[in-house]
Amino acid sequence: MQKLVNRDVIGAGVLVLFSIAAWRQAAALPSQAGMFPRLIIALLLGFSLIYLLRSLWQARSVAQDTPFFSNLLRFSLALMLTVIYVLIFPRIGFFTTTFIFIPVFAFTIGARRMKSAFLASAVFTLGAWFIFVVLLDRRLPPEWIVTALTGGAN
Repeated sequence: MQKLVNRDVIGAGVLVLFSIAAWRQAAALPSQAGMFPRLIIALLLGFSLIYLLRSLWQARSVAQDTPFFSNLLRFSLALMLTVIYVLIFPRIGFFTTTFIFIPVFAFTIGARRMKSAFLASAVFTLGAWFIFVVLLDRRLPPEWIVTALTGGAN
């Protein structure tokens, strides 16, 4: 019997478990506020299940001698950055933290085209702002930098 030590199977399994945990967290939100997070989590769970099934199907034909981590240090740094991001964005602000996090994360995992990383960061941050503030009319907690520059004025 061949071992299923395939990085895709492991990654898909982690995504499925993460989706289930996130769904449980989103269940505590009020129905109006939790609708969008539950929609995104349901999509993530659906795609993760497809990814898992596809990975299990293909696991028999994939060579199993490649290591799970090609660079453990980069993985550890990326994981640490993600944890720091989750811990500090409520204090600094979602948009500011996200704008900084994306290029730093990209550099950490090995991307060297920083102009592209900053462009992607700006596009994603502006897109998130447009979706939450303009389309959904949801005010997020104030940004630290905006509060500091305006002296707390709204």
